[in-house]
Amino acid sequence: MKRAWILICLLASCGPQEASVPEGSASDLTSTPAPSALHFVDGTAASGLGAFQQRNGSAGKNLIHESFAAGLALVDLNGDGHLDVYLTNGGPEQGSDESVANALYLGDGQGRFAEATQGSGLGDTLWSYGVNAADYDGDSDLDLYVTNRGANRLYRNDGAGHFEDVAANAGVAVEEWSTGSVFFDYDRDGDLDLYVVNHIDFDLQTVHEQNLRMQYYNQEVYYGPLGLDGEADRLFRNQGDGTFADVTESSGIGSVAMFGFQAVTFDYDQDGWPDLYVANDSNPNLLWRNKGDGTFEDLSARAGVALSASGDPQAGMGVAVGDYDGDLQSDLYVTNFSEDYFSLYRRTERGMFRDGTARARLQQTTMPLLGWACAFADFDADGDLDLFAANGHVFPQVDALGRQETIYLQRNSIFENSADGRFGVPAGGGGPGFELQAASRGAAVGDVDGDGDLDLLVGNLDGPPSLLLNNGVGLGHSLHANLVGKGANTGAIGARVVARVGEKKMLRLCGTQSGFLSVGPATLHWGLGEASQVDELQVTWPDGSQESFTGVEAGRISITQGSGLSRTDSDD
Repeated sequence: MKRAWILICLLASCGPQEASVPEGSASDLTSTPAPSALHFVDGTAASGLGAFQQRNGSAGKNLIHESFAAGLALVDLNGDGHLDVYLTNGGPEQGSDESVANALYLGDGQGRFAEATQGSGLGDTLWSYGVNAADYDGDSDLDLYVTNRGANRLYRNDGAGHFEDVAANAGVAVEEWSTGSVFFDYDRDGDLDLYVVNHIDFDLQTVHEQNLRMQYYNQEVYYGPLGLDGEADRLFRNQGDGTFADVTESSGIGSVAMFGFQAVTFDYDQDGWPDLYVANDSNPNLLWRNKGDGTFEDLSARAGVALSASGDPQAGMGVAVGDYDGDLQSDLYVTNFSEDYFSLYRRTERGMFRDGTARARLQQTTMPLLGWACAFADFDADGDLDLFAANGHVFPQVDALGRQETIYLQRNSIFENSADGRFGVPAGGGGPGFELQAASRGAAVGDVDGDGDLDLLVGNLDGPPSLLLNNGVGLGHSLHANLVGKGANTGAIGARVVARVGEKKMLRLCGTQSGFLSVGPATLHWGLGEASQVDELQVTWPDGSQESFTGVEAGRISITQGSGLSRTDSDD
């Protein structure tokens, strides 16, 4: 099967890797980089989130389902304008009677949180992996979809602080081992449909009975995913009455079974119909093109995003979508296993993707790391998208190898965009927040403390999350925009917005669900540098209609489809 994929990729010209500029060479943009504005500090203890303890099985991670989880939501769940936090939990070591549950924390908008799980209906005790947030029923508040090893949950928000699990009645209580999920309006009928990523057909009893184990550099580790069977993902069409129809088979989604981790939605070919890209572990990744008739076709090999530049399947974990080079085309970033680079796919004008990792100076930097969540975001507010990746190995046993770089608890990564499409580790490494070492997995980006810049919340195995506050000095102005769509898709998932400042144009996408098992706020953010306003803001709504606004001052705004723009606070 691997040979077949390589042949397909070569015949389809799946995109040779772009010419590399040696990292650190004299031909870099600058020989001595200027001091970086990227400076993050650990605000976990003061935030109140340090009280949460994620549990994920045995310390030795003796079974594959113990090796990843820690998805989270960083969204406004009670409608007060402040970001709240929902943290998923795993489970105790087998045989333990420890109680493990998911948790809800409500934010005050200044970086502090109070636990509010009791009475909320959100304290799920199943082994949870990921969480997504969207207004699936069109009542203007955010609902939650939680993926589990076991029945998934769909928590309907009643707007008064309580959530009810309606997954069974809604028809989305998937029983397979699910990981990521995406809400998007694939049939463009105005309400949100649901794509659920499934991982492995995993029978714990069989693994125990057969004592299945593997060798990793002479260390005995858990078995899988290779050697086990993958699961097909699932697609559900929203019927507009609170229920979903399973269209997995009729849509073509059920035609392949992979070791799925995370999906993102964006209009790959800009034909008005939202498509999907899925990162798979040890299998080719998938690019599901929406044909507009209720069916999808996989164009990953033809488009150049199925395999590495050498034609090999990678271990895709997390995936981010964003326009990092400013050409108004959506690019992709995929985190992978250690001893392999994280892949940066640059979209070309012909609709193909080229592996631009080496050219962007990201290849050697990421080789020792094992990555999970990732994000494109303008952390230094200078007008171009930087990169974040959450890291941590799956095998605690690697520490016995005595290798300096191949370790279990790893530092997370932040890469500064030099405005020419190349990235580098910022001066100071990103600050003390990036000196922390953990087995990080999920993450979300948002302005947690209300100071106008973008912060990070990172989920870690077997410990509290890490709240990394952006304390950069000399950051530029920013524009934050909240979009309110028509009909049931109140979150405007699928909207495309371009901000023009002078001759520079910056693309942002609404509701792409980048990362790994996690979801952040749908608010769009543009760093403006020294500019105090956006000269023109052009919105393309999910239904294809367009609106344009001029002279938009920095700060916070809300745009309601068909009703114009309103300011929600002053300049950041």
